[in-house]
Amino acid sequence: MRLKLLLLLVIIVLTAEKSFSQFDVNYDSPKDYTIGGITVSGIKYLNKQALIQISGLRVGQKITVPGDEITRSIEKLWKQGLFSDVSIGITDISDDDKIFLDIKLEERPKINKVLYKGVRSGEKEDLNEKIKVIPGTKVTEHVLTKTKNIITEHYYDKGFYNVDVRIVEQPDTMMQNVENLVINVDKGKKVKIQNITPEGNEQITDKKI
Repeated sequence: MRLKLLLLLVIIVLTAEKSFSQFDVNYDSPKDYTIGGITVSGIKYLNKQALIQISGLRVGQKITVPGDEITRSIEKLWKQGLFSDVSIGITDISDDDKIFLDIKLEERPKINKVLYKGVRSGEKEDLNEKIKVIPGTKVTEHVLTKTKNIITEHYYDKGFYNVDVRIVEQPDTMMQNVENLVINVDKGKKVKIQNITPEGNEQITDKKI
């Protein structure tokens, strides 16, 4: 978990640096600016003003570039789990040291259909009722992990203790930014209890136990 968070922070820092490379930003000599404007690009369905508020940036705020404010803003947006890419770039810098920023986002794809492999027809309905993934749900790590855990537990309760569940995200060729989830289930062999051997019983016979 710590390694995953460390890698995320490295990606955030590199993304911020890449976003500022088109302007004359000296990484060895950070400079203070006042935010003159903030725009949001790359999204279709989410509220832009709400996203700006989530970022923690605001017009009139003094920030240092390069600096921690931009890095923290990118991190806050990543934590929403709604985006596959987040970056903040500079659109302009005025002579009076006002900086204009653009929050560029790439929305995570939405689910169109859930497809199963290795599962009988009757089982598909039971699984769909349990995972409750409906078309239009965004594909997030939380959704994928929750779906895998529910299916694993479903078969575990039926005696399949070595079940293997793999979820493949398959882009839908007919629609943009939409995916089908292909769930591959390998139940393995069902485990049956053949013998139970009680130990330490002195007052009751093994047969009664």
